[in-house]
Amino acid sequence: MQSENSGEEVKLLEHVELVRSGVKKFTGLKRYVATGSLKTEKIVDCIKVDYQSRPSRANMEVKENDILFAKMKDTEKVFLISKEDAENLYSTGFAVLRVKNCKRVLPKYAFFWLRSHYFQDRKNKECTGATQKAINESKLKKFWIPIPHIEQQRKIAATLEKADHLKQWRNESYELADDYLNSVFLKMFGDPINDSKNWGKRRLKEFGKIVTGNTPSRKRPLYYGDHIEWIKSDNINTPDIFLTRSQEMLSKEGAEVGRTVPKRSVLVTCIAGSLSCIGNVAISDRDVAFNQQINAIVPNESVDEFFLYFLMLNSKKYIQNHSTKAMKGMISKSVFESLPFIFPPSELQRKFGSLCKDSLELKKYQKQSKQKISELCDVLLQKAFGGKLKC
Repeated sequence: MQSENSGEEVKLLEHVELVRSGVKKFTGLKRYVATGSLKTEKIVDCIKVDYQSRPSRANMEVKENDILFAKMKDTEKVFLISKEDAENLYSTGFAVLRVKNCKRVLPKYAFFWLRSHYFQDRKNKECTGATQKAINESKLKKFWIPIPHIEQQRKIAATLEKADHLKQWRNESYELADDYLNSVFLKMFGDPINDSKNWGKRRLKEFGKIVTGNTPSRKRPLYYGDHIEWIKSDNINTPDIFLTRSQEMLSKEGAEVGRTVPKRSVLVTCIAGSLSCIGNVAISDRDVAFNQQINAIVPNESVDEFFLYFLMLNSKKYIQNHSTKAMKGMISKSVFESLPFIFPPSELQRKFGSLCKDSLELKKYQKQSKQKISELCDVLLQKAFGGKLKC
């Protein structure tokens, strides 16, 4: 026996059963949830499949209150099935647990326990496999779960659910900041492709200097060091407004033979293995070097970098339409710099840029708050199953 909060530890599979794979024949289409389509809070990016042509891994059926978790090592994905979610098919990459007796174990309590480090750390240690390590049933039979009185489980689950909602709300408000700025851009400047506000257009090279990156010779190790970041398309292919940090850097000698641009430059992916990556864009908030897959726009004083960023963001399809559309998408520097774009008055661009800066300051605070709330939620989660949470 443990403390009243943590309860008696019992074998996990005595109180939950592991649901077997298999799908009953159905007509029409069903949503298929792959492991990559699942976040703890929600299901995203599903595809619809029919019975005959569904992927081989689309072979798990579930019921309301079943609990899924990803079998793979270092993959912390846990999901409690709602009535609506029970209509979907799920990947065999998930283990599906079904509580045998809800008067003894609450599904929501078990859901939160599966998210705790008591389960996740143990799961990672027990994962096996040559190519992709994952947990299996024989290993799950070794797992024990603390089972306090049902009322205590209800209190623990309610407390953790409140904390979880707070975390989700903060995450959503953080993600909405960029959507807000894009909405303001469209309201102020209209559709940039159709020039719905009749600003008139100028070729991109009139916005600033266009620079194509390069790769200093790999045969010269002295070109690589710790002097300046060397940006690749992975540092642009993100939802962030600013470039992410590059792991690889150039030395002073490398910077001399490389291509560098200053802070305020707007970098655009112009060569990629997939057409969908062409036109990805980010602002540099520091001096950087970059490779040949990227064209950088060093804006003139009359061009605001935030205006230019959102202009490129809303012109992604337009840019892609001027790509070669070969196996590797590509738009040359000469084509890129000759493309016409709207050019509103500089004063209006700067007004928008000032609004962006104010919004990003708020987003910085939101990020700190998001991190703090996430840490507090983790602490609550661990206390709940360590017998230290007072409900």
